[in-house]
Amino acid sequence: MPSKPNWLLHLTEIIAALDQRPAASLPWIGRAEIESLLGVGRRRAQQILLSCPHSRLGRNLVASPQDFRLFLLNASSSTSAQSERFRRQRLAAQHRYGNRGLLQV
Repeated sequence: MPSKPNWLLHLTEIIAALDQRPAASLPWIGRAEIESLLGVGRRRAQQILLSCPHSRLGRNLVASPQDFRLFLLNASSSTSAQSERFRRQRLAAQHRYGNRGLLQV
């Protein structure tokens, strides 16, 4: 079973950090910035860049901040993100119920 991306659960914080980029910063987002924003490795950051609208700057893939923000917003409304949130909520509820049963014994 493929691992679930943890960054899907933190998209509001990631988008807020993306919006707080200084206006004087670079007009694109590269692999290194995606690594730090999402907390992913080099390979996964490159895969994410390939998934959103991108351009090439030399040998590097880059995306505009607006395109990357739209990509994140679409990812937050995707069925995999919603099902992962629901799965974690259900697991937390089961954990709370299980702990309550153990404490009452």
